[in-house]
Amino acid sequence: MCDTASVIQSYCKRIQRTEGFLFHNRYGNSLTDSGIDYIIKKYVSIASEKLPSLKSKKVSAHTFRRSKATHMLQNGVSLPVIQRFLGHESIQTTEIYLEIGSEAIIKAVNESAASLMTPDTINEPEKWRDLDIMERIRKKIS
Repeated sequence: MCDTASVIQSYCKRIQRTEGFLFHNRYGNSLTDSGIDYIIKKYVSIASEKLPSLKSKKVSAHTFRRSKATHMLQNGVSLPVIQRFLGHESIQTTEIYLEIGSEAIIKAVNESAASLMTPDTINEPEKWRDLDIMERIRKKIS
């Protein structure tokens, strides 16, 4: 199995790039948000020829971000780790971001509750901004 660093190193060697941005447009400049949107739409259009249901779907860079977070959750990554990965200041944002109701989130909530709700964490608001988050998550998934 390849790790991400090896894949990036191989790609950089192939495109002969030792510094700067990894992906570029046809002019050799860094990709813009519009360029990324164009690429996603192009490949969704191609894929929808084989999977027609894609034509009615909204696919964006954010879709990939949300999917990555959901896959992390389904593979047992804790909510606080996903929160840091996504760069969310509050775990409440992560809770909203992920699709509530799956078995994976129920498991993650139950496993995270003990470590998140320690006396040290409760007494340090900068570590735990929303003290009733676990109760709100449980209400949403029940």
